[in-house]
Amino acid sequence: MNQYRNSPPRVVNAVLLLLSIVITACASAPTASTPPGSRSGSAKGPAVALTDATSGKGQWSVAGWDTARLSTAQHATYLSPMERRVILHLNMLRSDPGRYAREFIEPRIKYYQRNIYRPPWTPEYYGGTLTKEGVSALREAIKDLSAAPPVGLLMPSKGLAMAARDHARDKARHGGMSHTDSRGRELDTRVEQYGYWYKRIAENISYGRDAAVDNIVGLLIDDGVPSRGHRKSLITADFKKVGVAMAGHPRFGHVCVINLAAGFEE
Repeated sequence: MNQYRNSPPRVVNAVLLLLSIVITACASAPTASTPPGSRSGSAKGPAVALTDATSGKGQWSVAGWDTARLSTAQHATYLSPMERRVILHLNMLRSDPGRYAREFIEPRIKYYQRNIYRPPWTPEYYGGTLTKEGVSALREAIKDLSAAPPVGLLMPSKGLAMAARDHARDKARHGGMSHTDSRGRELDTRVEQYGYWYKRIAENISYGRDAAVDNIVGLLIDDGVPSRGHRKSLITADFKKVGVAMAGHPRFGHVCVINLAAGFEE
């Protein structure tokens, strides 16, 4: 799920503030409607998972990337190792979109059978991941990223991370898929508990994936999302700050929340 907000004027009354916030992209719900571990289809054959059955951890090497430069969150102790790795992958993507597509997206083409994605490390009891568009969305992502210029690296923000963590934990407790939390708060309200953002903010939420690379690749492929809002936001040059949080999810197993801002002051 993806949500953009453009910055409203700062010195305004509450009514104008609400009217000034514009959502410029909001993705549809993920392709999943069944949690990891559930089954569909014939009882005689392997199940088809509607979310990613497995992360493929260990399959995607970062060898050859300048990880010392790209790991801008390596000293962010408020993040888990996997959350820091999400930021590493975001910066790998932004530093060289075409290379990222070649190394982490293109190799997956051969694992599609029509609209089923089934890499070789998929457990036998899964038939694969059911997609809406099959390999076409993946091929489109490769084309778009191959033509995209490099953009600046993202720097970690503790305030954005805390807002992302609040939302991830809220989804872990209450389930569902939304940019609105169980108290009815939207992205800007949740973020503004921890500081001031300016120009624009966005939120991307990935469900059903536990590895950093698979969360980023899934958002880039953006299967079933006509606007490709996730793909666009991850390579938007305006964004300079990032906060990431990952948590369990009662329905999909995992949730990853990525908050982006052009600027943020804690």
